[in-house]
Amino acid sequence: MRSASNESQLVLDSVSVFTTGKYSGKVSADASSFHTEISAGDLKVIEVPGKDPVITGIKPRFHIGDILYTIVRGNCTSLHSKPAANLTWAINGRETNPIHIRHHKPMREQRELEKVVSGIHFVVTPQHFIGGMLKQITHKSFKSQLPWMSVPNCEQRR
Repeated sequence: MRSASNESQLVLDSVSVFTTGKYSGKVSADASSFHTEISAGDLKVIEVPGKDPVITGIKPRFHIGDILYTIVRGNCTSLHSKPAANLTWAINGRETNPIHIRHHKPMREQRELEKVVSGIHFVVTPQHFIGGMLKQITHKSFKSQLPWMSVPNCEQRR
C-alpha cells in the first residue's frame, strides 16, 4: 500500500483518540549543509459518532398549550464521540431559543469516548403549526458535520 505522505505532509493511519498529544519532528538536509529543522505541535484526534443522534420522548401529536418538558421529555442523544457532540435544536427549521434547551454534562463511555444528551422544552403555540402540522422538531450535532435528524409532521389536535 502506498503512503499518502510526501515532502511537506505526514499522513498518519490507524490513529485513535489516545494518539492526541504534543509531537515534534526533525528534518535534516543531505550533505553538504546538513541543515536541520525541528518543529513541534499539538495533534488532536476526534472521533465522530458512528451512528446518527437519536430524538426520544417527542410525541407525534400535540394540543396547543402542551408543555413538552412536563408531558414528555424531549431529548437528543449522541453516543460514542470525542469530543462530545455539540447539539443544536430547531423547530420548523428555526433555531430554538436557548431558554428552551437543557444541555447535560457529557458522560464518559468506553475508550475515552463521550455521550451527550440535550433536552428541549417549550409551550406549544399556534405559531408552531403550519397548516395544522408542527412540521419538524430537529437537532444536529458537530456543527453541521452530521445531518439534521427530525420528528416530522407532528399533528395538531384540537
